[in-house]
Amino acid sequence: MRQALATAEAALPAAGPEEDVSANRPRCGSGDLRAATRSMTLGRDLLHTHEAIQAGRVTAGGSEWTPVVPSGPVACAILHEVGSWARQIAGHAYRLSGTASCPAPERRTLSAVGKTLSQVSWAIGEAQERRPVREGQLTLLHAIPVNAVPDPTLPANGDSVANLNVGVISTAERLRVAAKRASTEAPWSRQLTRETLRQTAGCCAISASNMQVMLTALATDHGKSCAPLSATIARAAQAADRARAAWLAVTDSWDSITTDARGAMGSTATEAAALALWTGRLAYANPDWTPALGPVHQPRPAGEFAVGADQLRGAIDAAHHVCHTLTQVAEADRDSIRIASMTGRLIVPTRSLPDGYDIPYRFAPAPPSSTAPLLSSYDQALQASAQSTAAMAGIAAALQADSRVIATARAAARADPSAWAGPPIRETPTDVVGTRGRSSQQDSHHLQLAPPGPVERMLIELDVTNRPDLEQAAAIDKAADQLILRAARRSKPLQPDRDLGRSAGSAELIGHVISTNGRILSALHPHQPTRQAGFEAGG
Repeated sequence: MRQALATAEAALPAAGPEEDVSANRPRCGSGDLRAATRSMTLGRDLLHTHEAIQAGRVTAGGSEWTPVVPSGPVACAILHEVGSWARQIAGHAYRLSGTASCPAPERRTLSAVGKTLSQVSWAIGEAQERRPVREGQLTLLHAIPVNAVPDPTLPANGDSVANLNVGVISTAERLRVAAKRASTEAPWSRQLTRETLRQTAGCCAISASNMQVMLTALATDHGKSCAPLSATIARAAQAADRARAAWLAVTDSWDSITTDARGAMGSTATEAAALALWTGRLAYANPDWTPALGPVHQPRPAGEFAVGADQLRGAIDAAHHVCHTLTQVAEADRDSIRIASMTGRLIVPTRSLPDGYDIPYRFAPAPPSSTAPLLSSYDQALQASAQSTAAMAGIAAALQADSRVIATARAAARADPSAWAGPPIRETPTDVVGTRGRSSQQDSHHLQLAPPGPVERMLIELDVTNRPDLEQAAAIDKAADQLILRAARRSKPLQPDRDLGRSAGSAELIGHVISTNGRILSALHPHQPTRQAGFEAGG
């Protein structure tokens, strides 16, 4: 399909904007096809940023969306979009090929492109008529962001709540990327130090505490915007407090163990400190708050978080991203510690070992009895952070906040069917006569994008550009549509083993009826038995 679009674009310079030969199809220009090619290329490149690559500001080793992009639900949504684009672009290609100023070679190229894309659209539509795409699948596709690391920023005095929300979210994204990269580099990184891991854990505890302060303020003095959710927000505040305690336990676990690298402060610790500062500025009324001042300060009034529904959703987005980030950091650091333990990078003072150890050095590889408490503390931090993330996910879903896609992406990565829930998308059936007679913007737009019928296209492929002849061909195609639909509505439902599209001629006629009528009528194409739910979920 991409090659067909490129072929069409190569022929565009000779096919300038002209008035269309059909009364029902307005003029269009070559810029339309170029814009379509450019948009599809950008969409493809956006998805490719989640591959395991490294270029400029694009992260290495993929992203948290990497398992989602090749999943079955996203593939179904992409096919749905491609089918829609193919139908629209085919109509543009045919209209350009029908202009009198288009040279014969370019006309044949554009006509071939239109025919190919029409076949693509028909094939996808026929498949998805039997197995419709669901709203959740399209939502999942449209939520996939560009995999790029936000620029580092620090809060300024007097930042608005909206700006603080944005800063918290972008810093949380940077911390997730830094933690994942540190985990992949754990076997050899010189930044895998006790100082880095201890500061990261301490800053995570501060961020969790700040979220507990903010959520408690919302739960106790919520205002009208989130009154029905006050109890749920209170439970989320309690979950954040448990995460705070778990992260403090991780910090204490580093008192008796260290790593073979010393002194260096890794990027994970730097980003964790920035997140602690951002969340504190959001949670407390003091515009000069820093982690050194501690938690004994006046919280920001809840009314400032809930001036309106949009600002409340922004605050919930920020809190959800923070809790999700704490979960990701706990998982990544726990994996780093396990790798360090297996490779002998965790060490303890020799004097702390039992008398049976005869090691003539000041430090020795940490035995399992020393590493087990540390790993257990990370497991508890991961569990507590995951519980706070789940609590925030429920609030985000109830408020329809943007961050609700976090839970959707994680569910899709686990092949959880809830990731693509929602009703199937089916276009409302319309009558060809009624549609062509209406003047609403939606119906006229549908007709503008519909490709010409078999008779009109045959004339175009024969290099016919005479207006009366093409208008007569369009009228014949329209009459054929009406006749087929009337006969289909009068006939009895077809038997499951009958297939009107078994021949090329009938398949082309049905394809044209589909493109102008909005969907396949049950009389023309009876539904096939539904596949098993497990197969549906897998895409």
